[in-house]
Parts: sequence; C-alpha cells; structure tokens
Amino acid sequence: MDKFKGHTAEEIENRIIELSHSYTPEWHYDKENPDIGAAIARIFASQMEDNVGILDDVLERYHAEFVNFLDLTLKPAKPASSIVVFNSIDNGGDGTEVVRGTKLLAMSDGGEGQDIVFETTRNLFVTNSRLDLIFMVDYEDGSVIPLLGQMAPIEIYEGELKADPLEEGEIEEDVMPVEPVLQPFTLFGEKEGSISRSVLSLYHSSLFDAQDDPIFIRFSGGEKLCSLISEGKVVFKYLTKDGGREFDEVALLDDKVTFRLVKKNECEKVEVGDKEFSLVYLEALVPIREILKANSIGISSSGAELEPEFVTDGNLEYNKKSFDMFTDTIAIYNECFIGHDRYFNKPGAKVNISFDVSFLEKELYVTAKQEEEELSIIKRKPKAVWTDKVVDSVINEISFEYYNGLGWKKLSCDYDVSTIFEQCKDGKYEISFTCPDDWEPVEVGAYSGRCIKLQILKADNCYLRPAIHHYPQVKNMLMSFTYEGKYVNPDKAEMICGTKKVDITGNLDEEEFEVMAGSDYTGDALYLGFYRAMKAGPISLFFDLEDAFGLTGIKCRYEYSTIDGFKPLRVLDFTDDFTRPGIIRFIPPSDMHEMIIEGQKRYYIRIVRNERQTDPDRLMFMPKIRNIMLNAISVENIYTSDAKEFFIDESIPDMHFSLGAGNILDAEVWVNEKGDISKQEIDFLLNNSPDRIRIDYNFVGDVAAVYVRWQETENFERAISDRCYVIDRLLGEIIFSDGIKCRIPRVTDDIAFVAVVRCTNGTEGNVEAFRINDLMGQGVFIDSLTNPVKAYGGCAMETIQKALKRGAGIIHSRNRLVSIGDYENIILNYSDSIDKVSTVVGETIDGKKNPADITFVVLMKDFMNGSFSFHNIERQLKMHLLNNCEMVVKEDNVHIVEPTFVDISVNAWVEVTNIDDSFEIQNQIKAVLSEYLNPVTYISHAGWNIGTIPKKSQILMRLNILKSKAIVKRIAIICKYTDYMGEKEVDLTKLEVTPFMICRSGDHAINIIYD
Repeated sequence: MDKFKGHTAEEIENRIIELSHSYTPEWHYDKENPDIGAAIARIFASQMEDNVGILDDVLERYHAEFVNFLDLTLKPAKPASSIVVFNSIDNGGDGTEVVRGTKLLAMSDGGEGQDIVFETTRNLFVTNSRLDLIFMVDYEDGSVIPLLGQMAPIEIYEGELKADPLEEGEIEEDVMPVEPVLQPFTLFGEKEGSISRSVLSLYHSSLFDAQDDPIFIRFSGGEKLCSLISEGKVVFKYLTKDGGREFDEVALLDDKVTFRLVKKNECEKVEVGDKEFSLVYLEALVPIREILKANSIGISSSGAELEPEFVTDGNLEYNKKSFDMFTDTIAIYNECFIGHDRYFNKPGAKVNISFDVSFLEKELYVTAKQEEEELSIIKRKPKAVWTDKVVDSVINEISFEYYNGLGWKKLSCDYDVSTIFEQCKDGKYEISFTCPDDWEPVEVGAYSGRCIKLQILKADNCYLRPAIHHYPQVKNMLMSFTYEGKYVNPDKAEMICGTKKVDITGNLDEEEFEVMAGSDYTGDALYLGFYRAMKAGPISLFFDLEDAFGLTGIKCRYEYSTIDGFKPLRVLDFTDDFTRPGIIRFIPPSDMHEMIIEGQKRYYIRIVRNERQTDPDRLMFMPKIRNIMLNAISVENIYTSDAKEFFIDESIPDMHFSLGAGNILDAEVWVNEKGDISKQEIDFLLNNSPDRIRIDYNFVGDVAAVYVRWQETENFERAISDRCYVIDRLLGEIIFSDGIKCRIPRVTDDIAFVAVVRCTNGTEGNVEAFRINDLMGQGVFIDSLTNPVKAYGGCAMETIQKALKRGAGIIHSRNRLVSIGDYENIILNYSDSIDKVSTVVGETIDGKKNPADITFVVLMKDFMNGSFSFHNIERQLKMHLLNNCEMVVKEDNVHIVEPTFVDISVNAWVEVTNIDDSFEIQNQIKAVLSEYLNPVTYISHAGWNIGTIPKKSQILMRLNILKSKAIVKRIAIICKYTDYMGEKEVDLTKLEVTPFMICRSGDHAINIIYD
C-alpha cells in the first residue's frame, strides 16, 4: 500500500526551504545557524512527521478492519515432507514395527539450535529382509537386463579355453570385489546391458579348424533359420582368443539350407573334460519370437593342398620342399615321419597326399676293413657281404602307420602302398586314405602332433658291397582332405534360449528338433528379489524417480512368488503409476515362497506392465528410476504434543485459552459435555460417528465424562457444526464462541476439554537430504535411518499482509471461483511454496485441445531442487479447487502441471579492456545471466511470467551493464527444452513460445577477446 510522500522531518524541512524561495525570498534559511523562523520550521516538521505517520497507517487500518468483517484467521504453517529409510538390526528375527507418529530428529541446516522433529505418517514394519536382486525383462527386445545383484550372461562355450601361461615375471592380480549398486535405469525402456541371447553352439574336434578353406554347415528342414541368416539377423561366428569373430565369407548354396563358410583366423580350442573342440556358433541379432527347428545339422569341410607341417627322421629335420625320404643310404628300419596335425585330425575325411619322386643312385665302394671299423660299435646289424660284383639295392616294402595313443597302427590306404617304391619309377605319386578317428598326437624329435610314419621293412641287397642304392627323393609334397559331400553331426550341440542353456546333442538324430529360440518371458516386467522372507507388514518400497517432462503413466499389476508360481499382490501405489517419486505399500501374503529364477533363489515381487509399448517415440517419456529402497516411509515435520487438560471456573462467552505452542498446524480438541449432552445425542454419535465420542467411566462403572471431538472453523458465522472452535495461530490461542452461534465448554467441576496440538517448524523443516538420522527416544532393533531426499513443502504461517490480500480476494470474488483471477488467487494463497501460476483454457501441456480442459501451470519457488515439492501439493491442490469451484467441472478436465522449462544457454564473445579482469568478468557475466534468467520472484528481481521468454535484445541489453569493463561483441543463444514431442534444441530467435513455457538459466560460455 502506498505511503504519503515526504513524511520524515528532514524531508518536510527541505520542502519548507524549497517553498520559502517563492513565498519569502528575502528570508535566508540557514541550517547551520538557524534563526527563530528556522527553529519554528523545525518544530513544525517534527510535529508534522508524527501526523503523517498516523495518516500512513489509517488506510492500512481501514483495510484490516474491512477484512476483519470476514472474521478470517491466519492460515497455518505447512509441514515439510520427506522420505525416511530405516535399517533394522539383524537379530535373527523378522524385523520391528515403527508405528504411525514415531518421532524422528533432524539436524537443522545451520547446525545450530534445536533439532527439528519429524513424525512418520503411517505404520511400517521394518523387515530384516534385503532387496539384493533386481532385473528387468522386455518382451519386445527379448532382453533380460540385470540391474542389481550377481547376474551374468550364459557363456556361449562349454568348458574352458586353453589358457596361455603367464609370461615370466607376469603376476595375476587379485581383483577386489565391488559392492553392487543400483544404477539409474529407464523402467521398461532400458536397451543396454541385456544378458539374454539366442545362440546355437556347434562343437567339433577338427572340422572347424580349416583356415582359408571352406566349411559347410547344412540345416536340413531349417529354412526359417537359413532365411534369418541370409537376412543378416542371425550371424555365424567362431571362437578365437579374442572372443567371437564373424566369418570372412558366408554364402548360401543353391539348396537354400547349406552355408559355405571361410575364415582366415585359427579357432581357439575349448577343453571339455579331457577333449578339445573348436566352436562355431550362430547368434541372433534380433529377438527370436518363435521356436526355430531343423531335421538335421550336418558339417562338412575340405582342405586345400598344403605342404606338410614337418618332415623328420626322428633326429634330423628335412626340407619340406625336397628331401631324401629314407636318406641316401637304404637300410632296414629307416624311418620318415610326415606330419600335419590339422589335416590328420579329420575323422572320416578323405586325405590325399601327392608328391613327385625321383630315384637317385648312390654307389657304395668301401673296403672290408673300413666297414668293420665303422660297424664295430653297432649291435645286431647283419654283417655285410662283400663281393666283387656290383649289386642294386631298392626299397621292396615299407610300412604306413599312424599313432593311436597306444602305439603305431597300420594306416589303411585306398590301395596297397607297401611296395610303392619297389619299381623305382620317377613321376607323381598319390596316396589317399580315410582319416581314422583314433589318430592321436605324438612327439617326434622336436615336433608334437599327428603324423604318418613310413618305415623300410624290406630292402634286398642293402648290406651288400659294392652296391648301388636307388633311393627316393621327394619333392613338392602336398596334402589335402575332403569329406566328398558327406556331412557329419557335430560332436556336441547346445542352444541358449534367453538365459537358459540346453544341450541338444542327444536330439540330433531325431526327426525334428529345436535349434534356436528366444526367452521364455512373455511380457515386460521388473523383478525384485528379496533374500529373506517378509512375514509381517505393512512393507513399503520407495521408488525414487528422476524429474522429467511428461512422464507416461504405466499401468502395472503386482505379483508375488509362491510355490505354485506367481499370484496377484494387492498394493497401495503412491507413485501414481510411476509418474512421480513415491512409495509402494503392501502386506506380505502368507503363502509367499522363494523361487529360482535366472539361477537365483529369492522371494520375488514382479511388476508387470499391463500393456506393451507400441510407440517407440514415447520411450523418452518413460520413468527413469534412480533408486529403489526397502523400509521407506513418508514423514512430515510435525510435533504432536501430549494431551493437555484445561479447566474453567466459569463458562462464559468468547473464552480464550493459550495452547502453549507456536506454528500450530491443528489441534484435536475433546470437550467434556457431561450433563450437557442428551442420551439421544450420545446414541446417535456412537452409532454414526464412534470416532468422535469417548466415554470415561469411574471405578464403580458410572459415567465420569463424555468427551466429544469438536471441529475447527475459520469463523463462527460460517461454521458447519455447532461444536466448533477457532485457533488464533498468531497468538497461539484456542477461542470458543459466544454460546449462541456455537456451543461452548460448560463443565466446571472437572476437565472442561482436552487438546492435543500439532506444530511444525515451517520453512526450517525443509532440511537437506541425510539430515534426518535419529529417533526421539530409544528405537528397538533400529540400526540406522536417513532421508535420501530433501524435505520439501514446508512454509511458515500466513502473514498478516497475505491474510489481508486473501481477504480482499474473498471480497472481490465473493468466495466463489468463477474467473481466471479467482482460480489463480486461490492457488497462490494455497501454499507459500508457489511462486507463480498461469491458466490455459482449452489446451493441455501434451498438446491436446478440448474446450472443457483447464490447465493451471504452477511454478514452485524451489523448482531448481526438483519436482518433489510440486508433487507434494498437486493432489491436494486439485481437490481444493474442485471443492471450491462454482462451475461444473469434471476432475479429468482440471490439470495442474509444472511449466515447460526452457534452458537458455548464452555463448558470448566479450572484449575486455584489461586482460587481468578476464576471470572476474567471466564470473560476473555468468552471475548476471543466472540472476536475470531466474523465473522466481524475489526482492531485487521480478522473475519471468509463465508463457514469456526473454528476447535476444533483452539479454544483450542486460549484459551491457558491464560495458565499462567489457563489450559484448557477439552472442549466440540456444534454447533446450522437452515437451510432449520430445527433446528439442533451437536458436532463441526460432523458438515457438507456448503458454506453458518459462525460462531457466542454462550452461553459459563466455569467450574473452583481448585486442
């Protein structure tokens, strides 16, 4: 309210001096040496100051008296609210009870003064169980996403990889276990981290070892699987040291069921028991919705011509390109070993060895004496026969053997090769045989692997002298293998369906069997696993949601695990279908039983979405859960006093009693009406409102007192009952009527009435997170407690100025809600936490238009701390409007929403005059922008109205206040916001402002220019 101008003595004196120049110009007014006229002027100014002060208060007093006709009382303070999580002492029991009204203590934010009291709003059973396993399944993606606890994807391969030994000096480090922590996740919208997979693993000891050679895999009757492979939805991979690797070439043959695969790298062997296998597997890149089947799985391969891996006689290594097979001197039992571990490890394959042979001659002319000297140390060798005639010696017979793990065994060839060198014919030779399945590696000299041993069994004249030895020299030895169109079963086959592994080796000979399938889960669900049974209740879970625009409400049903599967669970949902942070409360059913899911034995509660997600664009509006906490309960900054008894000596009108408390919320007042209430009234209250009457009896059974609970009213003229009282919260008094408008207490020989007062600390109750950490009194079996979220919504008692403004609004609207101004006034007066409100008619914040819709856009003073404060008042505010609305408005047409916050980020290029001021100017500009773009009203800042966004010119003008130190050369302003269409980022000049928008300071970048 405006004051009279110039009401101080100094201002009045200065006004006299100013007027004296016009009325008495000859009078020189000297403040330093006042004359008698100046003294009189000062006396007048002093007296006039008091009169002006009285006039200043007249209009305000008139306003107050006018409003007093409404008989208003000050609105009570509002208590702050928060969530407290309890941890019980694990004493082997089920837990402990925390009853409604349990008092908790919080340290004030200043750290000084008395602790602030909070009370629990509901009963809670603090269970000793623990939520230690959380995972989510998504039917659309076929995913199983672990969120908390020890869950890992099923390993594709069975057994162990052949481990490389640690290098010298290398030490295997111990990894400290990390306590699992729940990371924020999008409910039914998370896409990363799935452990579900659809895989078909095929093992074989040798067929997959081919490098640069084709491998053939045939799925007879598996046309659907082959189609998915051709479309790239299922891929072939093989196991290497670095993990799974895709084949370099994959081609579908003309029969449409056989694939030709080529890889350039070596397969890593997998040890299963005492055997080693190579692994090829098929992995689905898309969810598998149906079970894929086949009639058979066949594997085939072929190997191109390669040189032997080694050729040796057991002591000396031969040149693989050209070598004398049995040396240049023929002797019985001379040996030659030809090795190729990979090609000789193809059971059932046809192996072909080709080579060029040239027979060379060596003449042996030695004397008998020389021969005797050379053979003197050799035992059991036939004595050489000396003749004068030169004889020829050839290899008449050889053996062709392989090692089977016990000894050397004859290798059966397609034709007899024992006399292959007897004719001594030069030319190209070929040996072919079917690779036996019992061929084992053996150590030969410096080599280890599968090899063929050729040994001379018969060589005529080899010991005669002189002699000419016709020995074979081998060149261009090449070997290859092929299965000749024959397909064999894998040695082992496994199928991974989601998170389950199934061995299908025994099914390969059936007419039809499954080869690939998806997860068994049939819907979207969140699984919560508890390691111990919850046997008492109520139990509560707090879901802490991140603030986001337009959260999509998710209709869910709750189920619990039993010995016979899952059954419906009845809950109280205070999250409004996951649109706000809140608590889920339930009573644990008696038949709740542990169940094994994903190999984890737990007591499960699952949250199942009723309807599947059909619009992928709405995923961004799915709720994001920051944490889920067990044993949580809502608390309010309320202190409930003990019952206080009041006595009166005489029952008189307009009685006032001090309640002895400040910041009174309300009071529960029980008035003793013994002797003043009729039998009919007692019976009526007992039958219809038993919670409003209490009868006390003395020791002989007579009625000692009849207490009736009275109601609070704002004034006695508009009281809804004759049993009522008024609370003067400014003075902390309870006031009764005059006995005419309403009743008054009349018992004078006993307790007149009993009052239980509830108080709050108002704004002081808005304590930060983790400040509520103690119990008032001893808490049995409670180990610790804390509030994971900040306390919100606490505000002080209504001031006289606000009450006068509210009263003026009531007079203006005649206590009816008709115009937009009426609605906005009642919203602003509802809570001191509300800063601004705007009304949008015929449109909702999600873009829907309906003439019947009324949307109230509410800006909270503490909006920077999140939406908890808004959610704390939203529901009650809506009911308050509907109860006072004069129009016929459906509840579904009234919407209370937060604004669409537009983050305005300024990127400015600023020229400074002094480079030493750079950091200071950067900080000053950021501070100016943050203050200027703050939408909330405070003493030195008017804020911004909802539906108004500052223009570029306004922001630039605001930055010019620093032009003495810096000049803004150029600015770029980006607006970022999220509305019902998604997240957007545009230049300020291109922003389409809606009635729901309000600005908010974003991230600013100040670039310094110094010339």
